Amino acid sequence: MRVFVYHPVISSGQKARFPGVVVFTEIYQVTAPVARFCRQIAGRGFIVASCSSYHEFMGPEALEYDDAGMKCCHSNLN
Repeated sequence: MRVFVYHPVISSGQKARFPGVVVFTEIYQVTAPVARFCRQIAGRGFIVASCSSYHEFMGPEALEYDDAGMKCCHSNLN
């Protein structure tokens, strides 16, 4: 399973601890909107982990929000 981790940016040399958040993806995997949402949360001071939830049915790559992506999703889950 591929896990994408996003974190706050801190000055070099500083040590910090941050709370964590898990973002569950939709069937299209970690798409650009999901990644953007994760970066926004990380920008607020959280470590964010998001995974390719359906990795057993299809690869970890994000699918397009179009008819081909929809067909891929449904054909692999049925």
